[in-house]
Amino acid sequence: MIEESQKPSWMVKKYMDRMSAVMLKPRAIVNEWVNLKIAKHLLNLAEGESEKIGIPMVIAICDRDGQIIVQERMDNSLLVSVDLAPRKARAAVRFKKNTDAIAEEMKPGKSLEHLAQDAELNPMYAGGVLLLNGPTILGAIGVSGGPEEADKTVAEAVAEAFIGLICRK
Repeated sequence: MIEESQKPSWMVKKYMDRMSAVMLKPRAIVNEWVNLKIAKHLLNLAEGESEKIGIPMVIAICDRDGQIIVQERMDNSLLVSVDLAPRKARAAVRFKKNTDAIAEEMKPGKSLEHLAQDAELNPMYAGGVLLLNGPTILGAIGVSGGPEEADKTVAEAVAEAFIGLICRK
């Protein structure tokens, strides 16, 4: 039996509870945003997917506010992709939809046609995919470097893997 003097104080217990909640386990994530540890994990997944298809890419992951958490440029990736990958991730968060849908809506005669000339808002191509917890946006991934379909495939694979990391409270 533990004596009263050996029991952890309420402050120590509160600290330990907080630490166990914050420390990531393989299937746990803070359910309101993508943090650095998860972003790095997703970056590694994307790099692996890119290597599978044999295309060097630039990968950017942002939080729910569209701020880039991590970005990586694989060896021999296209230099223009350094600008495109984070643009795709940010656009997905700002428009609350994947960039292939945004690009479609920016075509002449569509609802977002007037934004097509804005280089910062126009993601131009597929490859920006939301990271979701149900309907809640937690962040986005932007992938650039290959043909449009390759970028989209890698980003969607990572977004799908992300769902497996989520621990809903």
